[in-house]
Amino acid sequence: MDMDKKFIKVNEHYQTSQKHIYAIGDLVSRYQLAHAASAHGIHVVETLAKRNPSLVRQEDITRCIYTRLESASVGLSESQAKEAGYDVKVTQSAFQGNAKALIKGENEGFIKLVIDKKYGEILGAFIVGPHATDLIGELLGVKASEGTINEISNIIQLHPALLETIGESSDAYFGTAIHM
Repeated sequence: MDMDKKFIKVNEHYQTSQKHIYAIGDLVSRYQLAHAASAHGIHVVETLAKRNPSLVRQEDITRCIYTRLESASVGLSESQAKEAGYDVKVTQSAFQGNAKALIKGENEGFIKLVIDKKYGEILGAFIVGPHATDLIGELLGVKASEGTINEISNIIQLHPALLETIGESSDAYFGTAIHM
């Protein structure tokens, strides 16, 4: 089997140089996360069943850090987006202006969005703060459905909720944020 340093080399369908062997998860040089390994495994099963699955794109895998102050991200960073040729605008809001974060005493952190100026596409989302690994789901859903910053800005977020900080970040893009 061909190796890439300490990892097994695979093609886009996780097939190794031994055509009858597939490798996923921690064996391959991709994100070392359980949900990434599950996506790889599902892709392999669908490939073997000849269902022509969509490729698992690294930038679509949510990255998470489960510490006291959680961190979660998906998509491209500002520099990666620029390198890919996008004209980007970055918007950000802090949890310190969020009512629920203040009530819970967990108001450290921020939400940052990397947006393509041309279409309003969400290229990347970064959350550092309370329940970041849960909050990233809303942005992932909008991004996966090819929603734009407009759709996020138009969501009426419940109050009080940490999700309001996502709304604030999107409103900040348009200069209409009210809790900053």
